[in-house]
Amino acid sequence: MTKFLLERGADPNALSGYNEFPIHLTLFHADKTKHREGVLDALLADARTILTIRDYQNEHPLHCVEYGKSGSVRMVKRLVSEGASPFKRNLKQQNALHLASRAGDHDAVIVLLSLEVEPASMDNEGLNALHHATRSGNHETISVLLETAVATKPSLVASKDTWSRISLHHLLSTTSRVRNETLQLLLDKGVDGSELDAFGKSPLASYFKGHWLGLNFDICQFLLSVKGSSSYVDKNGQNLGHLYASTLDRRVQTLELMREYSVDLAKKDAQSRTILHCAAISGSINEESLHYLLYVVGVEMNAEDESGKAALQHAVEMASKDHDSRIHDPGRWNRTTRLLSESGVSQAASRAIVG
Repeated sequence: MTKFLLERGADPNALSGYNEFPIHLTLFHADKTKHREGVLDALLADARTILTIRDYQNEHPLHCVEYGKSGSVRMVKRLVSEGASPFKRNLKQQNALHLASRAGDHDAVIVLLSLEVEPASMDNEGLNALHHATRSGNHETISVLLETAVATKPSLVASKDTWSRISLHHLLSTTSRVRNETLQLLLDKGVDGSELDAFGKSPLASYFKGHWLGLNFDICQFLLSVKGSSSYVDKNGQNLGHLYASTLDRRVQTLELMREYSVDLAKKDAQSRTILHCAAISGSINEESLHYLLYVVGVEMNAEDESGKAALQHAVEMASKDHDSRIHDPGRWNRTTRLLSESGVSQAASRAIVG
């Protein structure tokens, strides 16, 4: 049908009401590769088709390839052979290598690198190809970019975006598919595992924040073993214990791991809050973790922060709030309140007996 229309004078470069071109729509919206390639063949066979054309988002044909999906490499090679430029940028100042890296499209990245697209080139957020690749979590894509960096752009390894985030920050804060071998590769190539971003967050702190619903124990162990990582304290005076308590992980095993790496779990932050205060506010207490904090770490149950509140008061306040019903585990503050109340009664009884 595309060929039929073109043969009867249809303009292959005509704009739609949304300022879209046929070539862009062909690359974006076809569901099946064979149909998409058939339409693309018809458009490219027409001498009038312009491959340097850009749409309303300043996107060129190579921006519209569905990177990470079957046929992407064939599309890239075909478009480039017909005159499409891999160096063009969209409104976000991203080129084709940025997009292929973000999709974790290892094979397309290799092709684009062979065309001498610059891996250190930054978009308008200061993100280069390595930053985008680490956001995908794809080990092979990260590996090929690092190999290129070692050979031609060693500065890429330590590069920072606009917010001073390095590749480890992006890997740990945006993807759940982190592999130990990827972490090891980045560190072996010279990435600093204790580097702070513009917000004062280390890679491990970013991991806690980005994965507050549940953490990978092996990743925590790997990152705590990085020199300088376990001594991290943020601008609010909170160490890794406070930050961990703000997640919903709740495992005693992780608390034991942090103690093993000399994280002070009894430390108070700038607001005089203990790890127990933070756990009460997030609702991340269970019976095992509470027992560990009280009787192994020695956190004081009734310690007050600078506002004069103990952990139980924070839990009660959080439980009384009108939480969105869609929030994860909305009953967690009621459970936390009950556990803290019961522990308080138990401690009081113990002191009375001893007295």
